[in-house]
Amino acid sequence: MTAREIALRPLRRRTWTELAYLLTGLPVGIVTFTVVVTGVATGVSLLITLVGIPVLVATAYADRALAWVERRRAALVLGRPIADPVPRRPERPGAIAWLKALAADPQTWKDAAWMTLLFAVGLVGFVVAVVLWSVALWAVTFPLYWWALPHGALPQVAGDGDELSRRLSDEAVTLLKNEGGLLPLSRDVRKVAVIGPHADGVMVGFPQYSYPAAIPMIRVAAKLGFFPMPGVGELPKEGFAAFTAELERAQGDVEDYARANYPTISLAEAIRRLLPDADVNAVAGTGVLPSNPSDIPAAVAAAEQADIVVLYIGGKAGWYGDDLTEKEGGDTANIDLPPQQVELVNAVLDLGKPTVGIVAMARPQGLAAVIDRLPAVITSYYGGPHQGVALADALFGVTNPAGKLPITLPRHVGQVPIHHGQRWGSGYRRSEADIHKGYLDLPSTPLFPFGHGLSYTTFDYGELQLDSDTTDVAGEVRASITVSNTGERAGTDVVQLYAADTATGVTLPAQQLVGFARVDLEPGGSKTVAFTVPLSVLAYTGSTGKVVMEPGPIEFSAGSSSDDIRSTARVTVTGEKRAIKGDERAFFSTAEVGG
Repeated sequence: MTAREIALRPLRRRTWTELAYLLTGLPVGIVTFTVVVTGVATGVSLLITLVGIPVLVATAYADRALAWVERRRAALVLGRPIADPVPRRPERPGAIAWLKALAADPQTWKDAAWMTLLFAVGLVGFVVAVVLWSVALWAVTFPLYWWALPHGALPQVAGDGDELSRRLSDEAVTLLKNEGGLLPLSRDVRKVAVIGPHADGVMVGFPQYSYPAAIPMIRVAAKLGFFPMPGVGELPKEGFAAFTAELERAQGDVEDYARANYPTISLAEAIRRLLPDADVNAVAGTGVLPSNPSDIPAAVAAAEQADIVVLYIGGKAGWYGDDLTEKEGGDTANIDLPPQQVELVNAVLDLGKPTVGIVAMARPQGLAAVIDRLPAVITSYYGGPHQGVALADALFGVTNPAGKLPITLPRHVGQVPIHHGQRWGSGYRRSEADIHKGYLDLPSTPLFPFGHGLSYTTFDYGELQLDSDTTDVAGEVRASITVSNTGERAGTDVVQLYAADTATGVTLPAQQLVGFARVDLEPGGSKTVAFTVPLSVLAYTGSTGKVVMEPGPIEFSAGSSSDDIRSTARVTVTGEKRAIKGDERAFFSTAEVGG
């Protein structure tokens, strides 16, 4: 599946959810509009009613005043008084006298009763309309919201993210060593001992920058009243209240919090689910660091009763805690496996049981003290909530490991820095004429090189083919290679393309990764990977400070790791030395996997 397909898949899967929101939104909009219009109309009618009463009174008063004037004028013309149909207004009429006269008129009471009736009807109508439309709004939208909320955008995105998290956990599992084909283990095994500080824990999959790892940091901040981090300082009241509220939800052990809020289980639990008929015993034996509690005899006793032993050792990352080997702004000078873990490994291996080592790490972990004794070793770095399941599936052959090391593992801390891109003569890569071939006490080569990762099957590579032996400094290189699965199991290999530019301007890396592709192959299957590499990917900062590309020979090599090169080819770059402008610089090549 391509990256584009992966990116579009959540959008396609949310189609029904978006339709539900659309169907919900239409009646909500219509009902809301109708209620607003009804409310405005009713409000206007009430306003007219309230204004109408004084207007009616004023009109009645004006009518009577005009009638009085007319009668006075007629009396003058006729020379006699004209009878007043209503009580005569006093010469100096007062408000009380006027109201009494108005109250004596039957029409006044009829008008007042009519206006009161209109006011009451309008008020009751408004209340009834609001109640009816509220009931209609609930009746129409509640069923749709009831369905849409648990299937809505956020849960759907979370669901898609969970699937991606599981796939990444599977693909991250990296097989470092597998002497005698010990792995995969048989699923017919009856007794399994899972031993080590991570045997029955889940927080090893949640390093810093994951939310569960932030809980201890939030607790510290809430206790101190400020965030103990440069540039953050005191917490505002709103932030402190938010921290406090979150801690109410995250009481107890962080392990329990992670299990309750994430689809995560430990390695031991995953093996129990995979092997329901097996007896799976989990014993820590020791903590991550020497300062943590230790009971190695208990671990040895569990291993003695087992047919297979899985040692889950290594480091742990986080923000706060007394069992961390790495964290933000913190690391250890000694990268070796902690001594009490080495003691645990040796004590278990002394039993002679078939034993597999699993190493938790993000930064390079020194394994020199145990690597020669462990027949099989796997790492999955810090693999997230599904790390336990991914490891169990890889151990027992449900999946075939296809991860590759994104780092170089040294034999000893004295080799650091060590990486595949070191220049000739400055690292472990040396020419035949170089008298410095290694250290006096150990080889200068890595324990495991960049890009290393084994499989339960085998792959064969054809010849690396170039479309042309020459290209211009502004051009690109097209290379292809065919990979075949020569084993008996389906598997995936990550084909890696490297380049070595021998330009004369400055000394360049001896090996530079310029492309890679995951190739899924059934037994006996073959596929061809075609790379397109813009030469500006290989541009470098020259002696003048400008990014340039020079003519000259470039050696391309393809293989399964930086030290497992299967085929090479050379292209000659022609033309004049060229300065690469910012918008001309390419940073990625492309790779297409064909049949």
